[in-house]
Amino acid sequence: VHITVKITKGRYDFYPDSAFTREYYISNHDQDNPKKVGFALENLQNVTIDGQGSEFVFHGRMIPFAILKGQNITLKNFSVDFELPALRQLNILEVNPGKDELLAEIYPGGNYRIDTEKLVLLGEGYEVTPQRSMAFRPDKRLTYIRRDVSFNPLSVTEASPDVLR
Repeated sequence: VHITVKITKGRYDFYPDSAFTREYYISNHDQDNPKKVGFALENLQNVTIDGQGSEFVFHGRMIPFAILKGQNITLKNFSVDFELPALRQLNILEVNPGKDELLAEIYPGGNYRIDTEKLVLLGEGYEVTPQRSMAFRPDKRLTYIRRDVSFNPLSVTEASPDVLR
């Protein structure tokens, strides 16, 4: 028997205080345990979740979906986003090799501070100082055969709102 769960189209906001709490050990994932999970799909078989065009918006440090010991699980017709993403994008505006510096615009803007010349990203209920980055091409695809890049600038200053040097 196959079960389809149809969710009425709309925007749905998920918050850590009303989420499932689980201990998961996920490779390449540095969140502390226990984790807050929007949808903890465990021990399920032959299930389809059909969002019918819905937007699922998550708040704080959460994992949107966890599928454990499942078979034939289909997730479709919805988008997943965070109201305030934990990871931000830096669009490089200018590079000055002579001064060993660059100018970059942070996206999405706001929700950061400079603390003793270090960039601190502000989330909903948490802060993070980035230590690694990923390089993307202008067409938004990952650069080919490129590992994560260390993000440890000697100093970060604000050139103007949302523009960092």
